[in-house]
Amino acid sequence: MRLQISNLQFHVAQFVGIILIALILAPKGFCASDSPQVQEFTEYLQLGESHYYNLPNLKKGDTVYVYMQRVSRNLDPIVGITKDRPDFSSFEEYFTVKLPEVLDSGFDFSEAFPEFAEGYFIAWNDDGGKLRDASLEYTVQDEGDYQLVVAGAYNRLLRGKMDKRGKEQYSTFGKYSLIIGVNSPEVLTGEATPTGETIAHHFGKFHKRVQEITGDITKEKNFYEFALNTLDKGDTLYVFFQATSGNLKPSLKLRDYGSKLLASDNLSGEKDNAELEYTLKEEGGDYFLVLRGDPRGEELTTGGFRLLIGTNSPEVLSGKAKTRGRPIVQEPIEVNVALMIDQITDIDQRKENFTVVGLLVMHWVDPVFAYNTDSCKCSQKIYTPLQFDEFINKNNLKWPRFLFWNQQGRRFAQEEQYIVYPDGEVQYLERFTVTLQAPDLNFTRFPFDPQKFFVRILSVEPEDLYIFKPIKKFSRMGEQLGEEEWYVTDFHTEVSSRKFIRTFSEYIIQIIVKRHKDYYIFRIFLPLFLITLVSWGILFMKDYTTRVAISVSNLLIFVAFNFNIGSDLPRLGYMTFMDGILFTAFVGSALTVIINVIFRRFETTGRVELANTIDKYVTWGYPFIYLIVVLALLWLFFY
Repeated sequence: MRLQISNLQFHVAQFVGIILIALILAPKGFCASDSPQVQEFTEYLQLGESHYYNLPNLKKGDTVYVYMQRVSRNLDPIVGITKDRPDFSSFEEYFTVKLPEVLDSGFDFSEAFPEFAEGYFIAWNDDGGKLRDASLEYTVQDEGDYQLVVAGAYNRLLRGKMDKRGKEQYSTFGKYSLIIGVNSPEVLTGEATPTGETIAHHFGKFHKRVQEITGDITKEKNFYEFALNTLDKGDTLYVFFQATSGNLKPSLKLRDYGSKLLASDNLSGEKDNAELEYTLKEEGGDYFLVLRGDPRGEELTTGGFRLLIGTNSPEVLSGKAKTRGRPIVQEPIEVNVALMIDQITDIDQRKENFTVVGLLVMHWVDPVFAYNTDSCKCSQKIYTPLQFDEFINKNNLKWPRFLFWNQQGRRFAQEEQYIVYPDGEVQYLERFTVTLQAPDLNFTRFPFDPQKFFVRILSVEPEDLYIFKPIKKFSRMGEQLGEEEWYVTDFHTEVSSRKFIRTFSEYIIQIIVKRHKDYYIFRIFLPLFLITLVSWGILFMKDYTTRVAISVSNLLIFVAFNFNIGSDLPRLGYMTFMDGILFTAFVGSALTVIINVIFRRFETTGRVELANTIDKYVTWGYPFIYLIVVLALLWLFFY
């Protein structure tokens, strides 16, 4: 009996030992990993992009911990885990095409995205960590490969917009730190130390981008050269160049930084569109596309065109691809400009300049200025000029510097302010006083002369970096200009280009003004009419001696009057309407003196009847001749 029990104990012990040995020597796939593992990544998430990580060979029972923290810009991290997804095109389609449409219809990101995320991810998180950091914890249910998706959430604008950009919410981006741990709960603190094991591989990023550009090829603009933003090695570039009007025969060329031809299409001009596909062999941002309308280099064809350009998006070649992702072609930043003129304090007609008091407003969106509100616990940052200069120099940034092109002397800035918003929008406000040149003044019709005053604001940076756009509803004139001689009849804004070695954008305000006529009517024309009337009235007197004395006195009065108003008249190298009127009045007054002296001479020599006969014609011919001369002046200066 004891022997049987001993044998039984021996077999039980042997079985238990075998099980223990099997568990010790068993492959790790049989059970969850007990040793904690931590790995950290630091990457830069571009605007509108997403990154993907592969987590291979996770075991049932493993717990995956993820913590994603913003390092720079305005990134608001989101993370999600999927299983066995080799293709993320459906995520990219939703995140860059469908989701923005939903947000534009009035929904908030926190309302729209969860519905998609719950069906796409097996676990996901937004704002689960400190501040706006993302963190998640997931216990593996099935052994296999899992994928981690990281992206930037959309944030809502916290301000009213000066110029409708069509977007109430903006995509976030920036540098991030991603900590991934297996069975390491300390990851959720955001401070876990990497253990050296490889848990995940960064195997891809958002790579499908499509951009659409339209334009015209004309005799003046017979080709376009588009510089491309940085592209990744292995990206495939697809280009579709289509004629939309005219007789355009489009041709395409892709060149590298050394102007080496990499690919081309329709150089013979046989088709109405050109297509191009090229896979990049190295990373770079110095590629550029050349679009022409003279495929054979002979006769120029012109017309409108539509250009579709995409990366890793073969549907571009069908001409039906939807735009998505950040731009592939480098585009100038649009700078919205408004000028509110409060007063025109002085118009110096002799020096041909005028002084303006106004408020200049500029705003633009540049992602390099974006930041996360958690970094300052604020919805906007306000800089003085000195602080903004320090910020620009410290971060090696650019901004649309400008000058008043027709400025004379120094501009006095009463107040300047820079306001920077989380999405990268910058608003610049300046209250200023400046004297501007007015070389376009034309006094030919003075004092009934409409004048054009121009305020010209020229970008210091070329058009391939910044281009001005007027905000017409905010550009306006003050109700009380402070210049009593003039009143504004018209006011409009426009943007043009000024070409030197390079082309620069110019914002122009044109102010059309006229003079108040009461001053000239009552202070000049009415007295002048009375002097002329007196000159004519003298001719009705029969005493030639008295007529000579009075006409001389009248001429002296006119000379004194002319000196008196001389300070109000511009000194010009050409005759004005006022000069014509004054000269006519002077000649008329002088002629009355001469005629009366002649009549007095006739009287003293006994030829009174001849003097009286001529006097009748002169007396009634004088006003008609004067009227004919005035009408001739009106026709000469106004028609």
